[in-house]
Amino acid sequence: MSKRLWIVGIVVSVCAIPFIAREQYSARERQEASRAHDCLALALAPAERHDCAEAALGRRDYSHWWDVLIAWPNGIETWVLIATLAGILWQADATRRAAEATKESARAAALQAEHMVASERAWLIIRSAMEDFRYESGILSFSWSVENAGKTAARITKTQCMYELVGKKGLSDLPPVPIYPDPIELNGFLIPPGGREEYSTFLREVGSGRPIERKELDADLGTQLVHERLRVYGYVRYSDAFGEVRESRFIEYFESPPRGHASRSGGFRPLIGVPSAYTQCP
Repeated sequence: MSKRLWIVGIVVSVCAIPFIAREQYSARERQEASRAHDCLALALAPAERHDCAEAALGRRDYSHWWDVLIAWPNGIETWVLIATLAGILWQADATRRAAEATKESARAAALQAEHMVASERAWLIIRSAMEDFRYESGILSFSWSVENAGKTAARITKTQCMYELVGKKGLSDLPPVPIYPDPIELNGFLIPPGGREEYSTFLREVGSGRPIERKELDADLGTQLVHERLRVYGYVRYSDAFGEVRESRFIEYFESPPRGHASRSGGFRPLIGVPSAYTQCP
């Protein structure tokens, strides 16, 4: 668009110069004719009329109107100035197009590098790994898994999950930002592509995060889950092979199988309608 504008501007300027020169030439001729007419009208003696005629002939310009376009120095300097301006504008447009091409190449290279990283880097997926409830020393213990679904290895720095019992109606009632227990520090534990690790934690009290013992439950956990829901959310922080520090998060809830149905009809399901801070997989 800008290139078209300056081309139109140069064309208009070039066309305007002959038009202005022609108008100036015609105006000068009209002025000389008017001056000669006035001189003759005011002359009384024949000698004065003769002098007016001689003066008019002396002032007459016998050149063509277009001669001013090639006259030195004004005409030539004008065309040189126009040519210089056209060259400057052309160079500026060429520089702009080169800069845009460079920017586009840089953008394409960045996208290619980003695509390469995305296709080759580690992707750690975290989720609940419970197949049943385990009872250890009177404390309810629950597990989760971290799996590398990417093509390169990753180093896990820390991970943790929060298992808690909540009412059915309060399943999605969560603070905007998740609050996790103290993390399990793994200090760069290497997990290869396709690798899978499991970790465990306790059932904790909503709000305080205090571990809950089995004797504190109102009934057997399986029976209690008919009226309440087991909710779990957690994270894993890791660095990939390209040196980027990333963090994957998840949130799920346990759906009890209907009475009389096989246990596989229940299980953990993704919990939707929660703040975005609980779910991310960069």
